[in-house]
Amino acid sequence: MKLAGHLTQKFKNEIKLGDVLVTQFTERTGDPATRLFEKMWQYATPHLESAKDTNYQLDGTQLAAAGMPPSVQADARVNSLQTVLNDLGTNRRQVGHTLDVVPTKMINTTDRTALVLVREHTLMPLMNLPEFQRVWRTYRRNAGSEIDRQVEPAFRATVFAAERRALDYERRLEAPTLVNQDFRLLHPLIVLALARPDLAEWYALAFAAGWIETRGGNAMLTLPGQNAVALDLPEFGTVVEPRMMGLLRIAAGKPEDAQLVEQLKDAVKNPSSVTQDAWRTYLNLYRPTATPSVTPKCARNAHEMKRGERFCGICGSPVDPATVQAPTAPWQPPFRDQVQAVQDLAGVAALAAFQRLAPDAWDTLVMRRSRGG
Repeated sequence: MKLAGHLTQKFKNEIKLGDVLVTQFTERTGDPATRLFEKMWQYATPHLESAKDTNYQLDGTQLAAAGMPPSVQADARVNSLQTVLNDLGTNRRQVGHTLDVVPTKMINTTDRTALVLVREHTLMPLMNLPEFQRVWRTYRRNAGSEIDRQVEPAFRATVFAAERRALDYERRLEAPTLVNQDFRLLHPLIVLALARPDLAEWYALAFAAGWIETRGGNAMLTLPGQNAVALDLPEFGTVVEPRMMGLLRIAAGKPEDAQLVEQLKDAVKNPSSVTQDAWRTYLNLYRPTATPSVTPKCARNAHEMKRGERFCGICGSPVDPATVQAPTAPWQPPFRDQVQAVQDLAGVAALAAFQRLAPDAWDTLVMRRSRGG
């Protein structure tokens, strides 16, 4: 033990990273600096194959940084490391072309025992990573009222108030008597708006009442007895869907919108019978409607016939065209052709309307266990 401690202490105090690296720089390894950075680059992007998009690319690649102790940077014996680093992401790159390298900035590090490479990605589909999928399966399985033993419920994993309020809606999406959609995470813009839950929910109730329309690329809010008001956010340009922009505008609670927000609050907290009927009509959009059955009859004597028969089996007369039921398209859920953010807004609007109309039944909507779990 004393010998091991002596060697460890000697390594800590006397051996420098440059001394170790130079032992790898031999003729037998070809271009050791290039090989070293190739290995580092591979290790800096673990498990990302499954996170690539449909074009097999990582979306939003930003930058990379390599950390080197000043002692290594000043060591002439390994200056080829800096040459390879400076050429990354340029036409002079020396690493293999199978690696998706980007320009890399060198920074000083205080850890004199290691080289460090950090890569940054944005907009990457993290939910495709196997590690995230395992976490999601556990989260989904325990998001309802039935929790696995020795596992924390999903709401314990929500850190921010917006996440917690979003989960209140997410765990009710599967209610068969209402939205009846698979449990999922709501769109990030909706979660962002739910940081101001009252404001976001008033907007959702306005959406369910039919007071939100899109005109000329803007969301227009028309309260009962009021003129239409454009809910735009110029700083977002046309990047955000107009109805989502309207949600963010209301949730922002800008001082200049104080009067409008107060009017919206009064309209949804003291709803008229017309508003309540509008909410009920909206909720009915999520309930499949059965097409009434029509019994075909013959044209001459009105004998009942089997569906698909062209001539009456009793009198031989042809079927009466007026009694032939035209084929109908199967029922489709509302907003299915809209972007996911709007579909999620519509689902939240339905749940918010239900909560206002039947507050005592709100807790009965919580799923026991996600049907996708």
